[in-house]
Parts: sequence; C-alpha cells; structure tokens
Amino acid sequence: DAASGGWRKKYCEQGAGLVNFCALTATGALLHDVLNCSTVRKDADGIADMLFDAAEKMSGGDCSRIAGWILDNTKANWAAMKQVATRHPDWIMRGGVAH
Repeated sequence: DAASGGWRKKYCEQGAGLVNFCALTATGALLHDVLNCSTVRKDADGIADMLFDAAEKMSGGDCSRIAGWILDNTKANWAAMKQVATRHPDWIMRGGVAH
C-alpha cells in the first residue's frame, strides 16, 4: 500500500509545501520520496497525475505492485481518488483516519 501526506508551507523550513510518499508494508512504513508541491496543481486532476507519477516511481514501472493509496481527507483528494479508481479499479483508495 502507499500513502501520501502534505505539509503546509508555514510548517516547512524550506518555505515550500511538501508532500511525502510512503510505502506501507507489513512491518511498517518506508519513506519513498518527498516532493516540493509548490508547482503541483491542487485540484483533483493535478493530484491524480501526481499519484500516477509516484506510483510509477515507487513500483519501478509495475503499477500492479501498488495496492492503493491513503490520502488526507480533502475534497480535492477524494475527487482525485475517484479519478484514480477509474484507471486502477483494483487499487484501494482511502482517506486517512488521523484527520
């Protein structure tokens, strides 16, 4: 499984919003990548594109290795999850429980 979480600009020492991508395994979460998202569109299309790109990188090009995504519970994220589910209906798309 995979998860992403965003950090607002005001919380980042770098001065830009960041998104982290983690692989969730049976033994814990592994940080895969951190993306400066200041140039990423914050709408559903932009978020879905970002997830597709991250899935390609995380899986080494074999997206069947991805079980799904866990994202923050924003309206744009939920709309992106619906878009992703139409392209990858076997992926499990969920909002996080911590928010």
